[in-house]
Amino acid sequence: MKIKAKVLRLVLIGIILFVISNMVIDNLLYMNPIIRQVFEEYANHPAMKSMDYFGGMSNWLLINTGFSILFLAFLIILYKFLYNILPGKGLVKGLSYGIFICLIKIIPEAFNQYMLLNYPTILILIQMLLNSISIIIFGLLLSFLFNKFKIITDK
Repeated sequence: MKIKAKVLRLVLIGIILFVISNMVIDNLLYMNPIIRQVFEEYANHPAMKSMDYFGGMSNWLLINTGFSILFLAFLIILYKFLYNILPGKGLVKGLSYGIFICLIKIIPEAFNQYMLLNYPTILILIQMLLNSISIIIFGLLLSFLFNKFKIITDK
């Protein structure tokens, strides 16, 4: 019964984090006027794919949302496994986790894009910065919710 309750709490945390991180934070970061202007400037760049490539905006949103849910689920499970070896307690643990994910995923991914793609460097840097901010906020929220719902308790 106790394990079932913790699984349900993890699912609830996943839903809350998906709404907060993907639908609020990412939209605030990517839709601010400065970033939007930079992306509009490169909208016709040969490396950019149109929404028609994905079958329209609705298909793109469906694909993006599905992948985001899977990725966030993976990050939540990974956090649970790494919890005991992450430095700090509470929000510091979440900050450590966010920085760790930036170091192993966000920064190498940006470097790989820079090395392999004919994609504007400014867009790669913006994506790296905004994804890093989003992942660090995600880590902080994750640690907060883990503590709030008592998924793992420090002894």
